[in-house]
Amino acid sequence: MKKLLLFITVTAFIVGCNNEKHDHPTTTDTAPTTAADTLLQEVIQGHDEAMAAQMTKMKKAKEQVAHMIDSLGKLSNTAASAMKTQFDAALVKLNDADAAMNKWMEEFNYDSAKNNVEQRMKYLTEEKLKVGNVKSLIFESLGKVDSLVSTIKK
Repeated sequence: MKKLLLFITVTAFIVGCNNEKHDHPTTTDTAPTTAADTLLQEVIQGHDEAMAAQMTKMKKAKEQVAHMIDSLGKLSNTAASAMKTQFDAALVKLNDADAAMNKWMEEFNYDSAKNNVEQRMKYLTEEKLKVGNVKSLIFESLGKVDSLVSTIKK
C-alpha cells in the first residue's frame, strides 16, 4: 500500500512539474526583460536543478539507504551498528531535504507582488536564497549517501 501511495505521489509531482500548460516560464522560455524577470528565472532554474535531483537520485538513494539499514540491522557487531547509525542519519538528511523542497514548492508564490517591483525583487531575492538552500540540502544529502556507500564498497 505504501508503494502504491508513493508511486501515485511521485507520478503527481512529475506530471505537475512537467505540465506544458503551466502559468510560469521555465528557464528555456524567452529571455528576461527586467531585473525581476532575471531573478525569477534564477529562482526557477534553482528549482529545476534541485527537482531533477530530487525526483531521480533521491528516490534511488532512499531505497539504497533503506536496504543498507536493513542489511546492517541484521548484523550484531559494533562496526555494523556504527555504520547503521550513519546510514540512519543519512536517511534523515534525505527525508529532510525532500521535505524542504516540498515545503518550498508549496509556499512559493509565483505571482507575489507582481505589481510592485520593489517588493517583488525583495521576495524573489529571498526565494532565490531559499531554493538555493534547499538545493544545497539535496546535494549534500546525496553526497553523504555516496560517501557512505563508497566506504562500504572498499
